[in-house]
Amino acid sequence: YQIETLHMWADLGVDGFRCDVATMVPAEFWVKARKSFAGKKNIIWLAESTHLYFLKALREHGYPVATDSELFEAFDMLYDYDGYEIIERYRVGKARLREYINHVYAQTNIYPATSLKLRFLENHDQPRAAAVYRGDFNLRNWSVFYQFLPGPSLVYAGQEIRETKLPSLFENDKVDWSRKDDFEGFLRAVIACSKEVKTGSPCFSHSELCDGVYELEWKTPHSRYSVFVNLENRTGIIPTFHSLQGKNLLDGSAVKIEGRVHAEQMPMIVKRA
Repeated sequence: YQIETLHMWADLGVDGFRCDVATMVPAEFWVKARKSFAGKKNIIWLAESTHLYFLKALREHGYPVATDSELFEAFDMLYDYDGYEIIERYRVGKARLREYINHVYAQTNIYPATSLKLRFLENHDQPRAAAVYRGDFNLRNWSVFYQFLPGPSLVYAGQEIRETKLPSLFENDKVDWSRKDDFEGFLRAVIACSKEVKTGSPCFSHSELCDGVYELEWKTPHSRYSVFVNLENRTGIIPTFHSLQGKNLLDGSAVKIEGRVHAEQMPMIVKRA
């Protein structure tokens, strides 16, 4: 009956399903549901997978829950909750940021090659990014960082205008779109840049320049991009260990880096010459 219901919505024009707490539904069901659409319609399948500690607790209580690897047998995308729990620990001083970066590296190598992790700074269950990453400089760097990790990124309604209030899920609680905020234009530019960079750029790597400061690199046989982000409000001169020149895609300015970069100039999205 549930599969029949999914087909009903697809026939009405729905082109994707976001499946809540998919971890707690038998993976065999999701595989069967996905196969039922073979040859009929190209549906996007997104699973809200869960924190690893939640999965572990459920298993310890005898629940037959699915791991991310099992869910990727049916889904195109999974929430990045296995990584987000590291970010939560980082924010309260119980983890280093490099632990999350290393986990992203692991994700790209332990999951199927076609799998995608949905990155998010906020969602309906988590606090607003503007309330967590306080200050314009801090929020802009974190926004660029998340857009340039492997996989798609979620923009939750209101994130574009730096909304700080988490809306109610059960009341008519609208975003005040009449508010004008130049951050919206910035985020649009970042998203456009990320599409240019990540389309056809299969090779992702990163370098930690110092604590909280990273260079993310995307490259193809014909192009190379370096994204510099300052995630811990560093100041002063940061060594880059190499030199480069190119164009900052955020403002069109020419960039020339000779072994060091100013922390205050970040974020930068550089298309290398």
